Amino acid sequence: MPLKIWYQSGVDFDHHPGYRKALTRRFEEVASPGTTVSLHGTNPKYNRGLDVSDCISSPWSYQMTYVPMFFAALQEAERTGHGAFIIGSLSEPALREMRSLATIPVVTVAESSMLTACTVAPKTALVTLSKQHAVYIKKAVDIHRLDQRILGVYTVDEVMTEGELDRNFDSPTPYIEKFKNAARVAIDDGADAIIAAEGMMAAMMAVNHVFEVDQVPIIDAVAAGVLFAEYAVAMATRAGLGASRRFAYARPSAAALAALSDPR
Repeated sequence: MPLKIWYQSGVDFDHHPGYRKALTRRFEEVASPGTTVSLHGTNPKYNRGLDVSDCISSPWSYQMTYVPMFFAALQEAERTGHGAFIIGSLSEPALREMRSLATIPVVTVAESSMLTACTVAPKTALVTLSKQHAVYIKKAVDIHRLDQRILGVYTVDEVMTEGELDRNFDSPTPYIEKFKNAARVAIDDGADAIIAAEGMMAAMMAVNHVFEVDQVPIIDAVAAGVLFAEYAVAMATRAGLGASRRFAYARPSAAALAALSDPR
């Protein structure tokens, strides 16, 4: 049966053509026959023309830009017949609240890749773009209570923006080597698996088939997100599994939905 999956990123793809191309290619490589993954970036209605680094620079700006954008995207995904929603940002905007709102499975590349790592290694390290991104990655580890399985968060650079990284897609080898060097630091510390813990970085490793460093597996976060979305839909349709509605992901009332949903 055909399945449409909505993949919501936190970047403006008009300014990140290399990333768009890499994600689209990877979706085609890993999605099952009959599955279509639609890619969506930031909406100027919500990010007010700000760069990603400005949106994530403080909790307040993050709350004012990313969170309402992801809520609106989820509602649009459901309205247009998508069967699952992927939070393609490792920062996982308002995950609990989005699962409370959703009537379709909501999965994240962060949770999916960490749970996948648990199947292949006892200790995993997350390698991310910069120190700014590391803050959000650590939050994701805490939210999912996986600190006993996560060795730590490592960075490739002190400072690096998505715009700078996007320019590496045409000639990725130097950056891939920098990533591998950061991964080797984690491996020396005891990591048995590595996650490329930033969307653009994950896509670059995946489309260039960087799946291991020194016999240590590199988890493909893009593939994990897509395949977990397919799995979540299969569990819902074939095994009757849905989100818990008693406490953690309680649905809003009809009155709350009518009063608070994004006006069209």
